[in-house]
Amino acid sequence: MTIGRAGFTSVYTMGDSVTFDLISQQKKPVSYGAQRVFGTLGWAAAAVVVGLLMDAFTEREQPLTDFAPAFYGFVVLIFLAMVTAWFLRPSENIQSTQVLKNVANLFRDMEFLIFSVGTFLVGTCMGLLYTYLFVYIKYSLNSPQLLMGLSAVFDCFGEAPFMFLSSWFISRIGHHGTMTMALAAFCVRFIGYSLLGAQPWWILILELLHGPCFGLFYANMATFANNVAPAGGAATMQGVLGGIYDGFGIAVGGLVGGAIYDRYGAEIAWRTFGIGAGIAAILYCSVTEGLKRHQRRDMKDAFNPSAVSLQNTSILNGTTSGYETPIPPDDTPSEKERLTA
Repeated sequence: MTIGRAGFTSVYTMGDSVTFDLISQQKKPVSYGAQRVFGTLGWAAAAVVVGLLMDAFTEREQPLTDFAPAFYGFVVLIFLAMVTAWFLRPSENIQSTQVLKNVANLFRDMEFLIFSVGTFLVGTCMGLLYTYLFVYIKYSLNSPQLLMGLSAVFDCFGEAPFMFLSSWFISRIGHHGTMTMALAAFCVRFIGYSLLGAQPWWILILELLHGPCFGLFYANMATFANNVAPAGGAATMQGVLGGIYDGFGIAVGGLVGGAIYDRYGAEIAWRTFGIGAGIAAILYCSVTEGLKRHQRRDMKDAFNPSAVSLQNTSILNGTTSGYETPIPPDDTPSEKERLTA
């Protein structure tokens, strides 16, 4: 499991880096989400087809499900993915030779730190979701296996449109607004889980929130990492945020959620994480709005002619931002002056 998870995370990281590089080569604008949505469609198709094959290969008198079709299908599909990847040709080196320096520089940036905290919090919510959702459906809600399969399908129904339209959302409300939206969706989703009681089939409606919870969030995270990456450091940045989300956040969420689940029960676990996600959404929105106001003040100072710093001086007093040498005044006489002379 450890080796498999490490390989899974690495493939996602490198795959996102290559995807952004290939998108940049296109003449027409192409969004990351419009490409990534095919992964969602593949997930849904594989879940349905493999589930049908397992049912077909399992003998009626056999008490246990035959999982052989799932493993054989994985081998075939991963081979096809390797063949496809062989023909991908990124246009530039997406790896960095200064990994530690790039990471250190990023963690000195307040905006990146805030986004990383949001990524971690979403990861903890995902950790609880991935680990205990089916356990909750099967044993706490006493639901049939059909509901577990349908919940995965409804996840994809909710995820696909949000993944496809992710660039539209990001352009309208920004990376931080999109992160706040994901945390708020987890709040509604988890509190809804805790209130299902004797109506387990209502969970299918809640599963549509997987769109903003994962589809929109993941596209937002990958796009943000690509935007802040230095030259040649795209893979490093994807790996840093991917590690915070998938390696650290999901692990902590599963561990803490499991402790609450065992001690206080499923409903309390979902409700606790739901309330926590709501509080996190409010705090994240407040902090990022404060950061925006601070950045706007800095921009006003940068265009202030009386600023002392040469880096922020205005072109009105003979210098241009970013240059230490003042621009000399233009002594060339005007047309009126030449005629008067």
